Amino acid sequence: MLAEVAGEDVVVTYQESLRVHYWLWKWLRKSDARSLGDLRRTLYKYGLVEPSPDAAWIVNRGLSDYSRALGDFTGDVDRLVMKVVDGSRSPEDPISSLDSGSGNCTAIYEAARPWVRYIGSGLSLNFSLDGTIRNFLREELRSENLLGYKSGLLEMTLLRAEIFSVAALVVGSNAVDKFDPFNELVAAANAGGGTVEGAALKSILAATGSAIERVRSRIEGGSQLVAAMALGFLVDALAGRVVVPNGVQFAYDLPSLAPEIFGAIDHVIEGLDSTTKARNKLLAAHSELVRLSQLAELHRTEPSRSPESDDIKTLLQNLGDCIKEVGFELRSRGEREELTESLHAFGNNLWRWYFFIVDYSHWAARPSARRSAYDSREVVRSWLERPFGVIGLEDLKITLGCSPFAAGLPKLAAPIVPLLRRGVEEFVGQNFPGQGDFEGRLEEFIARRCRLRDLRDSITVVHYPHDDQAQLADLLVELVTIWFYQLPSGRKQQMLSDSLRYFERELIQGNWLLEMEAADGAPMLSRRQIRLLDRYRGNPTQVTGELFEFSGDVDLPGRIDVYPPEQFMTLAL
Repeated sequence: MLAEVAGEDVVVTYQESLRVHYWLWKWLRKSDARSLGDLRRTLYKYGLVEPSPDAAWIVNRGLSDYSRALGDFTGDVDRLVMKVVDGSRSPEDPISSLDSGSGNCTAIYEAARPWVRYIGSGLSLNFSLDGTIRNFLREELRSENLLGYKSGLLEMTLLRAEIFSVAALVVGSNAVDKFDPFNELVAAANAGGGTVEGAALKSILAATGSAIERVRSRIEGGSQLVAAMALGFLVDALAGRVVVPNGVQFAYDLPSLAPEIFGAIDHVIEGLDSTTKARNKLLAAHSELVRLSQLAELHRTEPSRSPESDDIKTLLQNLGDCIKEVGFELRSRGEREELTESLHAFGNNLWRWYFFIVDYSHWAARPSARRSAYDSREVVRSWLERPFGVIGLEDLKITLGCSPFAAGLPKLAAPIVPLLRRGVEEFVGQNFPGQGDFEGRLEEFIARRCRLRDLRDSITVVHYPHDDQAQLADLLVELVTIWFYQLPSGRKQQMLSDSLRYFERELIQGNWLLEMEAADGAPMLSRRQIRLLDRYRGNPTQVTGELFEFSGDVDLPGRIDVYPPEQFMTLAL
């Protein structure tokens, strides 16, 4: 429907934001505010999302609400994910699950996982009006128990911890004082059983900033800082994969493992000059490639065959490197790009096959579909030697902050190109030469970035005190919502126009309250509520400024309470 009302250019931009957002959400458990705001704003601008038609409807139920009503919903999702552990399903064919009814897709957003695509369906995509007005509040007033992924304070604290990890890698642990934000965050999460006090986050945020400032002067130049940043983003991508069953996304029916690809190697050999090293390497590997082709076909025809039954780990490592070396050699000789890219993809997937077999035993023996990135940091370290066997080019672009549709590699990838070609030793030699203690620093760096991934799962709630300010904010949200639904349809449409700025004007002026109180059916208030409301009534402009974030640069449509699904089907009456 977006193409019909907005045009193809808008659709391309929307799909880009959707791809980026769900990549970050599914793999890193990062609810990226920027891409989410882009999606919400586009849907709102083109009239593809509307407020819940009835004030009594609850359209923003989350995963915990589904679990209370339907049983172990989270466990059901995990069981879906475990179906991909044996390599019998292609990553191009994720498991699809349909959720229909009135709603803003919060539950299926929270349930989203790699390998699973939830499809929302209904007469229209709704947003929660009270949830939207609540999103206009300052964070500490939105909820006494704010879900972690909705907390800008938590994300800012984690971002500053990221920066700390980069600084520590560049200057060395001995140059960093004993304060470590990751230890503080883990301790806070453990102490509260997943709930962290907002005040504690503010304290950790400030202390992390001070720690970074103390080492800033010891960072010489910017090239090592850029290299460490790029490396951190790459490690983040790997840490996001290690917590997921078959996170390397291997399947026996990957296009680059199809029988015709193995057969094409014969044509490559025939077309090469007999003096090239590449031809000799391929000739030497020919019989082994035939064996791999037969094994891949065997698994395709016998899905119950265990991946561990194949004694090919060493073979996959050797052939993976061999094929990639051939690709590099042919590229240097000016061979056509299509050929060299195909060889690289083939070599990458041989490494993917290897990593899949090595990691399979862990998941096959576990009933759970999750594991700690920190406890699996040695796996991440091994993947770092051949990251192209775990993530693809699109993954690399997104993790480095680039559009997945952009041509070529982003500039930030330049420092890690040596790693992508020759491994960690080459990266260290070119970016951190002569630093003998770098391996120890690297292990600590990987451990911190793995902690980062785990923290996004383990910190589930940010707690704020429910003081008089918060209670007044709650009351205003409820009353404004009641008032809105009592308005005639024309007024409602007016309130929803002008980028939702009518809500700001009404709250600042306070006329909505007089209008609601004069209408029939005005809600009965308790003494405490009347006392709270008297404060707003006395100076609505000042109180609105204290409670709400209505500055000119705040993107109100970007805060509508809806979570655009990866796919939505509009049902016709």
